[in-house]
Amino acid sequence: MRECDYLIIGAGIAGASAAYHMGGEGSVIILEREDQPGYHSTGRSAAVFTENYGPRTMRVMSKVSAPFLRTPPPRASATSRCSTTWASCSSPVTTSSPS
Repeated sequence: MRECDYLIIGAGIAGASAAYHMGGEGSVIILEREDQPGYHSTGRSAAVFTENYGPRTMRVMSKVSAPFLRTPPPRASATSRCSTTWASCSSPVTTSSPS
């Protein structure tokens, strides 16, 4: 049996984000039903970026976010904040350590 400070159900964008932010406060385990993180709605909904979708506020936010998304700063996607354990219900528990 593994113990943790935080247990996150779901490895989509919300679960991964929560795990990242909680990782600085303690140990985190993410449980996911699929074989890989971000497989269902996250992978299907976040796959396209467009600046002309939604109400005015969303379009403005998209436009100001575009430079960051097109050319992220160095290490923008680094996960050095925490060590996370990810477990799929159909695979064994795996631990990923920051690099």
